[in-house]
Amino acid sequence: MGVLKFAAVAAAAVLGAGVAAGPASAAPPVPDEVESAWVAHRLITLYVDTPDGPDAGPSDARPDADVFLTAPQDPANPLDPGVVIPSPPAPQPIIVPVHDTVLDGPHGPADCFGVQVLPAAGARPGTVLTRPDPNGGATLAYAVVVGGHRVALTSGPVIRLAAKVGLVTLDRSWPGYGGTCWTGARR
Repeated sequence: MGVLKFAAVAAAAVLGAGVAAGPASAAPPVPDEVESAWVAHRLITLYVDTPDGPDAGPSDARPDADVFLTAPQDPANPLDPGVVIPSPPAPQPIIVPVHDTVLDGPHGPADCFGVQVLPAAGARPGTVLTRPDPNGGATLAYAVVVGGHRVALTSGPVIRLAAKVGLVTLDRSWPGYGGTCWTGARR
């Protein structure tokens, strides 16, 4: 797929994706974390209310949202340093790798699920650019090479398209529920 076609399809997906918002009368919870995330190749403020009890979990009252974990675009300044979630509360220790966070688009309060972006097993050498996690977590992808051009994985629709054409794998194998998250202003 040519880089222009790849970018055009991704741009159409971004422009066609509406803002998924919760009920107009529902106020977002108070965030535990305020961080940055990539949306359509631009940074946006991301608010996260992490689950803090054994009964915390997804709610049928909120939509689901994927939170893609990619390798940092700038390894010296990752958007998230990563963490080890001990056991308990996790059934077994989980290494959340050093990463940048990428979303499909702006959204209201949603149940957010972590999805690691990994190179696909069948991807040709040099078509997926990766960085190893210095903490021992997964080696995540941060860009793909299409038609000789590097395309940063800083847009959810681009990541989904890269998965569809077999360049990356979207790994949901680890317990990826991250809590409630919603977006704010572009940075």
